[in-house]
Amino acid sequence: MQKEEKVGAVLLIVALLSLAVIYFVITIPIDVERLSDESKLDDKVYAEGLVMDKRMTRTGGHLILSIKMDVGTINIFAHRESGAAEIDEKVREGDRIRAYGILDEFRGERQIRIQSGGDITVL
Repeated sequence: MQKEEKVGAVLLIVALLSLAVIYFVITIPIDVERLSDESKLDDKVYAEGLVMDKRMTRTGGHLILSIKMDVGTINIFAHRESGAAEIDEKVREGDRIRAYGILDEFRGERQIRIQSGGDITVL
């Protein structure tokens, strides 16, 4: 490998690493923690997992996604005014997603309540 080729290869690697860092900095807001057992109600959290179930509520037009994470499952709640219809269009059962929101509780179970359709990304 000649000197110019080595320099080109190093520059390409540096550029790719820079893009990876920028991607992670942009996609995960600073004030959001990954969901864990230590997360408290009203914390801003995110979770990643596989969509196991997707259903609209019988009344209200809200959307509930059940996702399987590495360490369990959690429901993601989208109010109809917070982009439930938009999310219903873009997310399918079996998709891997990342969801940002507020840790909430419904009927004794923890859930993530999202604020807008943009809070869910299909990975």
